Amino acid sequence: MTDTQSKGLTCPACASAVPVPEGARLVTCPACRQRLFVQGDRGVRRWQLRRVVTRDQVQQTVTSFFSGMNKAGNLKRQAEIKELFLAYLPFWRMMAYVAGWRLGRVRRDKDSTKPIEVEILEEMQWNDAAVDVSEFGVNRVPIAGKNFEPFDQDRLSAEGMIFEATESPTDATQWLLDEQHIAPENIREASLVHLPVFVCKYAFNKRRYTAMVDAATSKVFANIYPAKWEVPYVAIGVAAFAAFFVLSLLSLFINFGLFVIGAPLLAILFFVLAVSISAKV
Repeated sequence: MTDTQSKGLTCPACASAVPVPEGARLVTCPACRQRLFVQGDRGVRRWQLRRVVTRDQVQQTVTSFFSGMNKAGNLKRQAEIKELFLAYLPFWRMMAYVAGWRLGRVRRDKDSTKPIEVEILEEMQWNDAAVDVSEFGVNRVPIAGKNFEPFDQDRLSAEGMIFEATESPTDATQWLLDEQHIAPENIREASLVHLPVFVCKYAFNKRRYTAMVDAATSKVFANIYPAKWEVPYVAIGVAAFAAFFVLSLLSLFINFGLFVIGAPLLAILFFVLAVSISAKV
């Protein structure tokens, strides 16, 4: 009878022998119950996403990003780009089969609904950063549906910085089990994908901001940027003092019976104050 288990592997946590059923991708150490992701002789597959934009195109994209209804009015004029460099960030790409049922209700007619059950049986993928990307102002970047190429370290090193993974495939798999509740036997593959991004660091109003441009799609990722509602602290102080002054005048007008004359003056004062603050923003 053929033995379908390998017993020569060692648990990195407790050094016990771990049996691995043939074809299994995820096993549990019988001694310490640590879950382990099994890699074959080829190791982890590594991919890169094709870069489709140049540095000059990215600079134009960032400049266009500075404009917008929700951005500070003078951001495009006063923002100063301090750094712009290309980096390849590693992401774990997890692929698994998902099986289950989706429950809900659909409209039966104009006035009623009916329950519905939809069977789900498909292959899905997730991604999770293999390094700490919080310093770049993003947490997760979608990488589905992009142009994958075999990893070429020499070419990428000549183009920009390559960040190596600090999170192991076992950690990424554990995240998939804990957060997405995927059954271990449904996990098909964990591969490492290097995403090309241009990191743009710029200054505005004596503060530093970071914007990232996905070099595979030319999309800008930026969780934090100067918004319209951000006003200098001096302007806030002026507004607070003006509000106190206006309320004091209003109290005087009411007490001395001059509200009819004072109301238009207060309206004009509020208008001038709003225009001045908008100009500062």
